[in-house]
Amino acid sequence: RPEFSVELGEKSGTVLLRRQKVEGARSYVWQYTTQESPILYTDWVNAEVTSKASVALSGLKPLTTYWFRVAAVTTEGT
Repeated sequence: RPEFSVELGEKSGTVLLRRQKVEGARSYVWQYTTQESPILYTDWVNAEVTSKASVALSGLKPLTTYWFRVAAVTTEGT
């Protein structure tokens, strides 16, 4: 099973993001960007914060390339 995966959703503009569960994670911060080479933190959009290691995102623009990332938040930090 991959550490991180992206699946197209059933509806246009939706995706399902999954990552392997991180031991001790209290939450997961999901982000995306449309910039090919994001440099600054502000280049990333905070999409969701969840308590699970998966999220469904909607409202994305069809025919647009997105990059996704996720951070696990534990008692030791992000």
